[in-house]
Amino acid sequence: MMSLLRIKLRKSQTTLPVEKLTNEVTRLLVQSENLEKTPPTIANMTQLISIEFQTPELNEFPEDLSNLNNLEVLKLKGQRTAIEKIKKTSSSIKTLFLVGMNLETFPNWILEMRELETLDLSKNHLTEIPKELSQLKKLNRINIDSNKLEKLPECFLEMPQLNHLSMDNNCFSVEEKANIHRKLGLWF
Repeated sequence: MMSLLRIKLRKSQTTLPVEKLTNEVTRLLVQSENLEKTPPTIANMTQLISIEFQTPELNEFPEDLSNLNNLEVLKLKGQRTAIEKIKKTSSSIKTLFLVGMNLETFPNWILEMRELETLDLSKNHLTEIPKELSQLKKLNRINIDSNKLEKLPECFLEMPQLNHLSMDNNCFSVEEKANIHRKLGLWF
């Protein structure tokens, strides 16, 4: 069984070599400056454990990942439009990185990820985090650095399992930083 498939596209390449996307691949890492969309066949690669796309121009991703029952890690760097169409994800995902995707609103499909342990939404434009995030009882690591949060998301107060929370470079006022320190013991 093939373990890692690493694809690094040249600047002139704008599509993935579909023939390499077989069901034997368990880890997929794609690096590209110009890749804009992923082929839908990725949603049928049922042995995938990890998907990572380091593609700043990515703007289209399969909308249904529910067939990927082994998928534990999903890391995407690209454009907000790449994930706006995602309707279903694998329930087995434990690690989710949506970094630098210009997100302005929290993707609600994340709230369906009951196995999620690590969430990185850094370098986006989020102004709030939904209180329902506290219902993800296995979520213990959150990074929301470099967003546009002005107030402490109250859901964090209801997450005793949380052992890592990073909220640097947000829009917290001096008063709100004092409030966060008082409630969570965090310093900025």
